[in-house]
Amino acid sequence: MATIILGCDENNGNDHKVQNTVAKILEKAGHNVTKLAVDSNEFAKASYAKKNKGKIGVYLMAASVYSVADFAYGSTQMKYAYFGIRGDASPSIKTQNDFDTKKIKPDNDCTSICNKLAHMTYPEMNKKTKNRCQCVFGKTGEEIGNAIVQAMGGETSNSSGKSDSASSIKEAMKDVLYHWDGEAECFIRDDTVYIRKIPSPSTAKLSLIEGQNIDMNSVNVTDYNPSAVNSLSCSFDDYVLTIQDDYLVKRFGKISSKVKAGKNIKTLKQAKSFLQREWNKLKRDNGHKLELKTYGHSKWKQGEWCRVYLPSFNINGYMYITKVSQDEDSPGDWTCNLELMDWPPGFGEPAKTENDSDKGSDSK
Repeated sequence: MATIILGCDENNGNDHKVQNTVAKILEKAGHNVTKLAVDSNEFAKASYAKKNKGKIGVYLMAASVYSVADFAYGSTQMKYAYFGIRGDASPSIKTQNDFDTKKIKPDNDCTSICNKLAHMTYPEMNKKTKNRCQCVFGKTGEEIGNAIVQAMGGETSNSSGKSDSASSIKEAMKDVLYHWDGEAECFIRDDTVYIRKIPSPSTAKLSLIEGQNIDMNSVNVTDYNPSAVNSLSCSFDDYVLTIQDDYLVKRFGKISSKVKAGKNIKTLKQAKSFLQREWNKLKRDNGHKLELKTYGHSKWKQGEWCRVYLPSFNINGYMYITKVSQDEDSPGDWTCNLELMDWPPGFGEPAKTENDSDKGSDSK
């Protein structure tokens, strides 16, 4: 979904814990998160940086007017921001009722810009700044993270039901894309949804190489499912077409399966394409995943193929980046967490409609 810059003010000993909790919740909701160092000035600097134009800001802080006013009325570059007001760090705002009803005095170091929002409750501020930013409240990192996800229109682990609009959009996309499952990919960068034919893995311009740009202490490999199909065949006219992974056959023995070409398959070329598409689906569902840390750089993006050479873990081939998050371990020192798999993830099956159910009943 969105690319998020996550900052946190210096408030108390829980700062890093709260920031990490919020980051995990945002990532679980599908967002790419870059964590800034815990510091009162880091988020302000990031919000004005041209490189962050179009990104979403999240700032965790005690009750304050200045940061909100500065973002809303300053020449900030980010597209939007969410301010998480921490009940564990705010002397005056400790409950949701406080957040809803108490008027916030201007900070001691406030400039004249604060006068635009001073002596208002946070809901009143939100009405004035709704086109630029929004404030939410939580007593814990989990509460703040979930509140931000909900404010962004997503679902949280505590949601009792799905947003009708979000659900309908997702289902509409599934319905359209399902017919190209295995051939097309769908991913989100910043605030844009991309749908395209999956490029050949050999077009990869990125590489991860053991001994060069991989933190070996960070590597986590989920091994192949030993019962996954590793040899797939299809008959067409007098031909028997087969694709298999010799490495997996050697490791687990031959586990074969056959697929039947539909009536719409008229040529050998179409049969080969059909078999390759079905093989790709098996690759994405084989359970093989890779997680690691490399140096921070904007070139690491979700939806990109990467050449991976990791002989210590018997990996030598192309993998697809499914998740990216950047961390600033210290000012100016960036690292990047990547998750990769063998083929882009699928879209899932479209939801069944009442008509589908009726058809199923009629066919019995």
